[in-house]
Amino acid sequence: MTKLTIELDEGDGQDYTFLGWKEDGLAFYATSHKRRPVMVEPVSAYPDDRYTGEPYRFPRFIPQAISPKRFKFAWTSRHREVLGCWRAAKLAEVEAMTMEEIFPRDAVKGVFGMPRPVRTPAAVEGRRREEREKVERHYDMLAKTSLHDLFDSVLYPNALDEFRSGKWLGEMGDDFGSMLSQAVLFDAQWHMAHEAPSEYNNSQQMACDRDAVNFVMPGDDGEKYYLRRVVMRPPTDREAEAYAVLAEIWEEGHNVTQTENQPSKGAADEGPKVVGDSDNTHLAMLAEAQTMLSGGILLSGRHTLVEKMAPKERLLFNYLVTPNAQRSGWAISYREIGKRMGGVSAAEIQRRRKALEARHGREITRIIAEARFKHDKGVNPDQCGSGGKVKTQNRESKDDPSD
Repeated sequence: MTKLTIELDEGDGQDYTFLGWKEDGLAFYATSHKRRPVMVEPVSAYPDDRYTGEPYRFPRFIPQAISPKRFKFAWTSRHREVLGCWRAAKLAEVEAMTMEEIFPRDAVKGVFGMPRPVRTPAAVEGRRREEREKVERHYDMLAKTSLHDLFDSVLYPNALDEFRSGKWLGEMGDDFGSMLSQAVLFDAQWHMAHEAPSEYNNSQQMACDRDAVNFVMPGDDGEKYYLRRVVMRPPTDREAEAYAVLAEIWEEGHNVTQTENQPSKGAADEGPKVVGDSDNTHLAMLAEAQTMLSGGILLSGRHTLVEKMAPKERLLFNYLVTPNAQRSGWAISYREIGKRMGGVSAAEIQRRRKALEARHGREITRIIAEARFKHDKGVNPDQCGSGGKVKTQNRESKDDPSD
């Protein structure tokens, strides 16, 4: 399980346990510190799809936290001092310009043997005045425009180019660099979410979406997802059923992890083996659970095929028909299912499968056989139905994933 802190109000964070995303990518299942089921709906600050109008759907990452976040882009007194230094430096550069820099075309004419025009002192001064006026106009724009607006690359193209890198970025300080990075990151994520190329510009919409950000949700994928708001609500009846399945899978996985973490005899100095999130064990179980919840065999208590199953039978049934998330193209082995169900043997899982099929009839037997044929790379459904050990041409190792 993955712990996360959800802080809806500044300084008032509550601990939750993340279980998994809903299939639609609009909400995720969680458990409160009081062990109560909760549905968390993070409302994205990214726009709806520009072609379909569908809302933004979060990818299947694991949230690390949800905390308040507001973009605050504003000049500080330090920044304004740097702007003044920049203005003085640019004016000094104008005074130091050579004739070739003032009249670049004259230098080109000389290269091709064409006579250079004679430039009078008045002409030289006139050109320097033009350059000084450019510097003053640029400085006035920077000084009189809010930093929030200057980050709009459509309304103010190239306005901050000299402060994005090099000397002047260093002079502005880390706080300016952080604001610049946040603006650039949101710009890139906004275009990606909108499925629009970077040259597609709707600066007003993007600025509105950026101003609407109230929370940030970092994920285990290294990304930060910006949110307008966060809705916390109890699950519906259908969601409660899915929550129960996810919670049971996580609990089984936790028990297995605890067992695997026990040091072996004579290995006291080595310390416990760390198994879990770092080894993707929980991620694999989460993938399996999500496959169960989104597959053709729906884990609903109202489903006519599984409504009479006990919870343990339902869990076994779905392990049997679910592909192995850690090994593409294979079913989950009996040995692995046994680990997930409390550490029982593969033979015991085979026995329970036979009992499950005998108790619930041919349709359940057929579904299990077809599912394991589909995921076991060529196992005959008739052989699968027997629950026995089956080898195929694709299995050359002794560690048969179906056993």
